[in-house]
Amino acid sequence: MKASSMNGWQRLWLVVCILIAIPLTLMCESLVPSKEGIIQRFEKELTIERNTMSNIKEAKLHPESYLEDFLGGATLQGTEARILDLETRYKSELDSLWFDKVKVRGIWSAIWAVICITLYVMGWAIGWIGRGFRPKRV
Repeated sequence: MKASSMNGWQRLWLVVCILIAIPLTLMCESLVPSKEGIIQRFEKELTIERNTMSNIKEAKLHPESYLEDFLGGATLQGTEARILDLETRYKSELDSLWFDKVKVRGIWSAIWAVICITLYVMGWAIGWIGRGFRPKRV
């Protein structure tokens, strides 16, 4: 469809679709996962777990230490398992980052397309109904 062959309503629809795309794109880009966000989230958790592990090791070296009472039931094996799980999830999320970005952008593009198609169909239906009320010319 050429822009010069579009009627006024179709041109209005095109402009509205473009205006809808701008805030939708901004919202989408704020939801797209980033490498920095993944690193920040996992590094914080890994640091906590690594500190816990070093505290457990310290408590085992010095049994008279208050750390044993403070750590309670925390075990070295449980902490190592949590660290391994965090590192596995961290690597998995970094490996799937490209796919996740494409997925988020694809979903938002589909939402935009559905909105635009819905607006066009509604406009066409309203126009079709309106033409039915016009008197016929002979």
